[in-house]
Parts: sequence; structure tokens; C-alpha cells
Amino acid sequence: MLSPLIRKGQFLHHICVNHPDFTIFSEKYIYNYVDAGIFSAKNLDLSKKVKYHPRKSKHDSFKVNHSGRHNWTFDDFQKYLLENPDTPIVELDSVEGRNGGKVLLTIHFVESCFMLAFLWDSNNSQFVIDIFERLYWELRLDIFMQLFQLCITDNSSEFSNPAVIEFDKEGNRRTRLFYLRLIRKVRLKIIMK
Repeated sequence: MLSPLIRKGQFLHHICVNHPDFTIFSEKYIYNYVDAGIFSAKNLDLSKKVKYHPRKSKHDSFKVNHSGRHNWTFDDFQKYLLENPDTPIVELDSVEGRNGGKVLLTIHFVESCFMLAFLWDSNNSQFVIDIFERLYWELRLDIFMQLFQLCITDNSSEFSNPAVIEFDKEGNRRTRLFYLRLIRKVRLKIIMK
């Protein structure tokens, strides 16, 4: 029923609005079906689709490596907290204004309810590493290790290199990092204890 109307030159949006009884899928699904060749109508029959160039997909050069995170899981975090219950927790997160735009790295000190934010041009793992290196050298080793004993974050790509965050260039441990899917739930569990 759709293909004859499309071949007559009717716009897909017009067909979906005027014939809701037999268009059970959204316009996007119908466009995908036409593109896949499921209907007898082809892409050439869609006048607007022929005018536009296909969108280029953006590939992120910083891929998330989930394979090496076996020592940084929620279970490891719970074990560490049982052994070290008085350890202050620091939450790390990033806030992206618009896709591909500037990014804020937020560092929240849970115990003191204090937050730092760093503005950066792009969202990648190198910017987090640079911020940690800068804080490590400007605060001095002893102050940094006192403030950043335990860091928790989510599984996003900007935190995809935990070893570089945890250890300095000489291989000395400066913090502990754990990946948690939902930081708010963990925060509630810590408060309830």
C-alpha cells in the first residue's frame, strides 16, 4: 500500500499523517525498509532522500577498552571499602555540552561536598590524564595522595586508561580507581552505612 503512494510522488510524512491505519511503523523505520529494498518503492522514488547526501559517521579515535578492567569493578570497590572503611571517596565524571563540543571534567569530593570542574575542548582520555598529571605535580605527592585516595567513575571512554590515572610515570601508585555503572546508587549505599 505504501509503494504506490510513494511512486506517485507523495512525501512519506504526508502518507504517514493521512493513512495512520496502515502505517504502523515510524517514518524512520519506513525509510530504513525502503533503503533495505523490502518495499517495491526504491530510494529514487523518495524525492527528498535523493537530494541529501548520506551522513558521515564520526569515529572516535579513543576507544574504550573494557577487557583490562578486571581489577577495577564494583566488586573490587566493595572489597576495598570493607578493608578500608574510612577512605575518602572522590567521584569523577564528565559533562559534555553538545556532541563534539567543550567538556567539563567534574571532580567531586564526597566527604566535604566540594567539587572541582575543568573545562576542556574535547572529550577523550588524554584530557583526563593531563588533568591528573597537572594536579599531581601542582599539589605535591603527599597532598595529592591524601586527597585522591579512592576515585570512582563510570565506564565512559575518557576514563579508559585506568593504569595511567592510578600510577605516575615512575610506576608509583598515586590513587585507586574503580568503575561503577551508577554512581548515584553507590552514593546512597555509602550514605546509608
